[in-house]
Amino acid sequence: VGQAGLGADRKPAEEPSKMRFQPWDFTFDGNNIIFTEQNSSSIFYYNRGTSAADDVTRFGKSISFGKIVAISGLGNAGILPNMTSSTSDFKYQGARQIAYHNQRLYVADFTNNRIVVVKEDGVAESFVGRLSNNAIPANNAGSNSTTGASGTTQRCEEASGVAVINESGTNYLYFGCRYAIKKAYIHDHASLNYGFTQIVVGKPNVAGDVAAGREDGHPMNAARVGFPRTFDIDNNGNLYWTEANGRV
Repeated sequence: VGQAGLGADRKPAEEPSKMRFQPWDFTFDGNNIIFTEQNSSSIFYYNRGTSAADDVTRFGKSISFGKIVAISGLGNAGILPNMTSSTSDFKYQGARQIAYHNQRLYVADFTNNRIVVVKEDGVAESFVGRLSNNAIPANNAGSNSTTGASGTTQRCEEASGVAVINESGTNYLYFGCRYAIKKAYIHDHASLNYGFTQIVVGKPNVAGDVAAGREDGHPMNAARVGFPRTFDIDNNGNLYWTEANGRV
């Protein structure tokens, strides 16, 4: 669906030439598609239904069958405070990979150095990394495999590659930061652990920042990663990822 450019709030089946997007990534909400769009720094929802019985309400918006509707973002890049209601303004800057879990959307906001969560009612806010008031957390707290820390106490430069991964019945959001792979607990929104974030792979230096490099070894005290981008896990629980610097 689409051509390079802009366009929304139409039905692709009726006006295919007016669907103008530069999509980066997409995910499914059941039968429907959610995707990020680079030109407008926004997120769109495509209701693929074919009749009024397929009309849905998602992220605080009513979306009729066959339509594409912007669900988050103002149509231009930037950063604004966290939303306080579903009608508040919110901006992304380089919205890239997305993941959907339990009615919430998680967005890698690449240039804003953060992961954003879009809640069920459409309210978007910083989940891990840079805060909407432009503050950038000063550390990589939670740099071991047993102690989590609130996501907004942690840095995540060049956030990318989000994926929901189930570990022994518990769901985590895995994502890439410039020199580390991290995971955040997302299994239960009501839990006090929601949003707690840990480094999975990446060697912190003496200052607490995660250092660059290609060394192999123990994930927490030897191995280093460089610009991780995509993730998956096999049936034995082994994690695989790609790196922009040229390796898997």
